[in-house]
Amino acid sequence: MQVLAPILLSPHDPDTVYFGAQSLFRSKDRGDTWEKLTADQSYNDKAKLGDIPDQLIITISESPKRKGLVYTGTDDGRLWYSTNLGGKWTEASDPNLPGYWISRVAIDPIDAAVAYVTYSGYRAGVDTADVRRTGDGGAPGAEIRRTHPAATAGYEASEHLGQLDRVAVGCLFYDAYPARVAARIQ
Repeated sequence: MQVLAPILLSPHDPDTVYFGAQSLFRSKDRGDTWEKLTADQSYNDKAKLGDIPDQLIITISESPKRKGLVYTGTDDGRLWYSTNLGGKWTEASDPNLPGYWISRVAIDPIDAAVAYVTYSGYRAGVDTADVRRTGDGGAPGAEIRRTHPAATAGYEASEHLGQLDRVAVGCLFYDAYPARVAARIQ
């Protein structure tokens, strides 16, 4: 599965742009100059390097509520967050999901301490995707619900703005379920 390097425009400053590779980069002048915010955030396993880029940041999310709260997730399962605009990073990877890749991090638009992380077992040969929730601003959260066994890539999670007790999750199904669908979790 090929991934595209993520780019995120800050919800707090239209001149600030984030770009992910093995490290996270930030521009404060719309991309004219860049600063490296992190070291390599992947596991940097030399045995997994090949023709297709691997071990990359594939999702970046900045809280729309709290400036400076930024999450990154890698395609080899590492989750990181910073609460001070990238000055210090804390790892919050889930040890119960080895080999899963983090497809998205969605930070709650009302409560910045809440975030949803979608995981895919596709590359690990696991036929499920998972959604986890953190309620304390970053530590690995409890599993919300495993998706259908054929759902191998959890792609998106987002709280419903009108009903905050609901989360919408989009998954990609393989095998007998070739269509992309969205499911509501309560």
